[in-house]
Amino acid sequence: MANHDRFQYLSYGEVLDVLAAIQHIDVGQQSAFSSRIKHLQKQGFPSGSNTGRGRAATYQIGQIVELALVLEFNQMGINPERAIAMFNENSRGLKNAVLLWLSNLGSGNAIWLFFDPLGLQSLMVPDAKLPTFTKVQHNDFAGITVALSKWSKSDVRRVSLINLSALLRTLSDVASERVQLEGASAAHASIEKWARS
Repeated sequence: MANHDRFQYLSYGEVLDVLAAIQHIDVGQQSAFSSRIKHLQKQGFPSGSNTGRGRAATYQIGQIVELALVLEFNQMGINPERAIAMFNENSRGLKNAVLLWLSNLGSGNAIWLFFDPLGLQSLMVPDAKLPTFTKVQHNDFAGITVALSKWSKSDVRRVSLINLSALLRTLSDVASERVQLEGASAAHASIEKWARS
């Protein structure tokens, strides 16, 4: 089995361990964290993770990336249902941002996602769109400021930032360590396969 194939069959326990490490979940809060992940599963997220009763779920690394991004939205106070909708509405753009990160590995450039969180989305008129993500490639905040000033010429009044590079770097390192592989290159190969799908 090729090293990157190991990332095609991660158990729920391995996924929980990786995500808990990324989010710095206290050992005493593992049960509550597991409940949050199971709540996402009950919502059908990520796709293919809800296998039904009595059948153990296996995960691919792309599904872990999806969960990690939704958990980042949750960290910003966005409820699970909206976070899932945000991911689904923007999945192709988010995958393209992941591919941009992969193409910049080792360059020192960070890939940032920024978006309007629209915290009152559920109260807005029905035709109001969910936040659209913009990816930006910069290694300093001066470059981000320039990109944000261009974006701010629209009606956007708020912004949330996610350092996608830091998230994916940590995920790759932690996942490789947890499944006992040397280095993160196998994780990168599996992430690229998912992002191109």
